[in-house]
This record gives sequence, structure tokens and C-alpha cells, in this order.
Amino acid sequence: MADLLTVRHVHKSFAGLKAVQDISLDVHAGAVTAVIGPNGAGKTTLFNCITGVTKPDLAEITLTGRGGARSELGALDVERIARLGIARTFQQVRLFDSLSVIDNVVLGGFYRHAFGWWAAVGDRLIGGGRRHRALRAAAMNALERVALTRQAFELAGNLDHGNRRRAEIARALAADPLVLLLDEPAAGMNRVETDQLMALLRDLRCDGMGIVLIEHDMKLVMQVSDRIYVMDHGELLTSGAPDSVAVDPRVIEAYLGKAAASLC
Repeated sequence: MADLLTVRHVHKSFAGLKAVQDISLDVHAGAVTAVIGPNGAGKTTLFNCITGVTKPDLAEITLTGRGGARSELGALDVERIARLGIARTFQQVRLFDSLSVIDNVVLGGFYRHAFGWWAAVGDRLIGGGRRHRALRAAAMNALERVALTRQAFELAGNLDHGNRRRAEIARALAADPLVLLLDEPAAGMNRVETDQLMALLRDLRCDGMGIVLIEHDMKLVMQVSDRIYVMDHGELLTSGAPDSVAVDPRVIEAYLGKAAASLC
């Protein structure tokens, strides 16, 4: 499997608190990479450093794009990183409740393709709205992938929690990412919704997307992940295949508990 994203020696402190200390990981095309650990381990801070939401104190973060071009992400802003092919969801769902579900998802395409105000005006006046129609078609395709087409024209604020999660995933998919970072996507989902999410992750993996997953649902993590990185107090505790991580005494003591091995 080809490397899509290489993350090396990420450090981030806040007022003396070492949130992330020397974390390195690899994200491969067609693979699911999980980052697990107790609350406060530094997982979301790591995501923020990768996506430009937070500037790391030190890091070497490289994305290999379509065609093999390599881009250093450490000094880039959120918009530029998104345009290069990294999309994400957030631990707390961030939708525009006064917009329809499909309009929320269309925004993912705007971010990826730098489709700003002037471009939108030009598309409407000169291009006959061709680019906007293409973005809406991509948004509907993303909604279909997460089984939300029936809710496409509802207000996002009317969705229940599980469907809000799925709408945010659809918005990330509308950006046509190379690498998708999901921060606790199964939080608040029932078992049926979680099983649907599991199937979606497997489909995306088969499409060649690199997926990085923060998740507390260990059944989901163990069944879809190709490699797991375990963080604790900002540091990397261990990494490996799901079956080896699940029986690692350090991981059991710090996070999983003795029942974890039965989830493999």
C-alpha cells in the first residue's frame, strides 16, 4: 500500500501542557488507520495539527497527492490543506442548521475547489451555473453514500444526532479527499447506524481512500482498522495490528480493559 500521508515528530504544547509529544504515524491508500486512547490523550489535537486548525510546535507532515506530487503541510492553512486533499469531521458536529442538508454538503466541494464568491458569480453569469450543478451532483452522491438522500432538502437543524454525524461525513466526502480524518464518527449512533458506518468505511477503503479514525467504539475500531496507534497523555503508547494491540498489557491497563481481546 502506498503512503498518502506521513506524519513525523509532532509536538504541541499549550501553556506548558504537552498535549502531543513526538507522535509519528503513516496513512496508506486503501487502509483504515485508527488512533485510540483515553479522553485527554491528545488525539484531537493531533488531528488539528494535521489539518491546520492548530499549528504544531514541531512537525514534518507530508501528503502525496494525485500524480505523486508531495506537499509539506506543516506551514499551510486549513483551506490550502483541504484543497490538497485532506478532509475531516469534528468531535462536535459542525453543521449550518439554517441551511438544508444538501447545501451543507455542497460546502465541502466549495472548500476543495476554491469556489469563492467571484467564481460563483462568474459561473452563474457566464457558465450557466455548470460548476454549481456539478457541486450539487457531487453532494447528492455523497449523501447517497451515507444513506441520507431522503433528508437532502430538510433543514440540517432538524436532523437527529446520528444523521447529523452522517451529514458531516457526507460534507467531507463531497470534497473528494485523498485522506479522510474522522473524529468519533460513531458517537451517538445506534448499533444499526454504526454497522452502516462500518460498511461505508470498508467501501471507502476499497476505493483507495486513506482513512484516519478516532473512535471509542472498540468493536468498530477492531473490525475496520488495518493499524491502530494508541496514545496516552500525549505520547504514543504502542502501535500495531488490531489483534496485537487488543492483547497488549500496556493498552489493556491504560485504556481497553480485559474484555478488549474478545472484540478482535
